[in-house]
Amino acid sequence: MFRMLIVAALAALALSACVVAPAPYGRGAAVPVLPVIVELGPDLYFYQHQYHYQYRYDEDRWRYSSSRSGPWTDLPRSHYPREIRFRDSRGVFVAPPLPVIVELGPDLYFVQRGYHYQYRYNDDRWRYSTSRSGPWADLPRSHYPREIRFRDSRGVFVAPPLPVIVELGPDLYFVQRGYHYQYRYNDDRWRYSTSRSGPWTDLPRSHYPKEIRFKDARGVIVAPPLPSIVELGRDSYFQQRGYYYYYQRDDRRWRYSTSRSGPWTDLPRSHYPKEIRFRDGGDRRDRDQDRDRRDRN
Repeated sequence: MFRMLIVAALAALALSACVVAPAPYGRGAAVPVLPVIVELGPDLYFYQHQYHYQYRYDEDRWRYSSSRSGPWTDLPRSHYPREIRFRDSRGVFVAPPLPVIVELGPDLYFVQRGYHYQYRYNDDRWRYSTSRSGPWADLPRSHYPREIRFRDSRGVFVAPPLPVIVELGPDLYFVQRGYHYQYRYNDDRWRYSTSRSGPWTDLPRSHYPKEIRFKDARGVIVAPPLPSIVELGRDSYFQQRGYYYYYQRDDRRWRYSTSRSGPWTDLPRSHYPKEIRFRDGGDRRDRDQDRDRRDRN
C-alpha cells in the first residue's frame, strides 16, 4: 500500500512538470504570428484585434508592441507573413514602399519585387508599373524613399540630375540640393561641385537639362550668351538657338532678336564673345582701330 502511494505521488509530480502555463504575450514572451497574407495601408501598421497587438512594417522588417506609441520589439522572422499587399488611402492596391535609400543609375529606374519604379526628377515624383513599358501609376508619397543617390554609367556617385528647365543668371551658376552647377557655354558642358570654389567634375549628359533660359542682372529673360569666338560675315549677323544677333561695328555693341527683322534688344555685356573674327576683310580694319585705341590710351 505504501509503495502504491509513492508511485501515485511520483506520477502526479511528473504530470505537473509537463503542464506549461501559457506565457502572456508581451515583451520577451510569445507574440501572435501574423496571417499568411497581410494588407497594409499608407501608415504601414497592422492591428491584431483578438490579441490587441500593433505591428509596424519598416525597411522590410516587422516590429510589434502592445501600444502604437511603443516600445517596439523585433518580431521573429518565423512570425512574418508570406505576402504583403499594400493599399493607398483610397484602399486601392499599390506597389510596395521603396527602401529608405534608393540608388539610381542614369536611366532613373529602380526594380524590386516584380515592380518597376520610375523617378521623375523634374517634379520629384515616383511612378510604378509591373512592366517597364507601362502603364504607369503614381506612387503614394508614403512609399517614397528618404534619400536618393545617383550613379553614372560607371557606377560612380554623381550630383543629382538638373531640372528639365534651368534658368541661369549672368554668372551661369545653378544651385540645388547642396550642389553647385556651372554651365560652360562655349563647349556646352555642365560641371558640378559641392563648393563654388571647386574642385569641379563633369556632369553626365544624362543629367543635363532639356532647356536653358538665361536672365540678365535684372532677372529678365534674354538671349543665350554668344560663344567665346564669333565669326561674322559682311552683314554682321550671327544666329544660334532660335536667336539672331547683330553686331554694330560703329559702337561695338551687340543686339538680339527672335527675328531678323527685329525688334532688337541690347545684349547684356556678360553675354558678349571674347573675340570677333570677320570673314569679309573687316577684321583688319577693326583690329587697326583696336590698336590705335590702345596706342592712344
